[in-house]
Amino acid sequence: MSGNNNPVINFEGYRIREINYKTYTSDTEFDTNFNKKTTVLQTKPGINEDENKGKINMIATFANKDRLSIGTLEINAFFSLNKDLDIEEKRKYLLVNGSAMVYPYIRTIISLLTSLDNSDVTVLPSLNFIDAYKKINKN
Repeated sequence: MSGNNNPVINFEGYRIREINYKTYTSDTEFDTNFNKKTTVLQTKPGINEDENKGKINMIATFANKDRLSIGTLEINAFFSLNKDLDIEEKRKYLLVNGSAMVYPYIRTIISLLTSLDNSDVTVLPSLNFIDAYKKINKN
């Protein structure tokens, strides 16, 4: 942990890389394209060579069986990192804190997108990124 008062991670913003959203006209067509999970979240961290900047790439895949809709949202989020942390601490802060900072934006974008064609909005569940990080490192 850092001994100074500088934040360990500072959110600098995000960019939407890609949005895909599709509705289907029948249960059969939906089931053919549905991957059997309603929400999947993938997160990949990256740290620059100077180890003072970090990035996470997050891809959320979502589906709503009642609305026969499936979509994906990909975002890159950018952070500055405290220089006093070692590389593993930086990676952990990106995965846990960085993901927790960006996930509300993902939830909002998906809710907004799905509200544009129907009042039955798709809302992603809340997530505990600390538990997810522990689970990933256990495996």
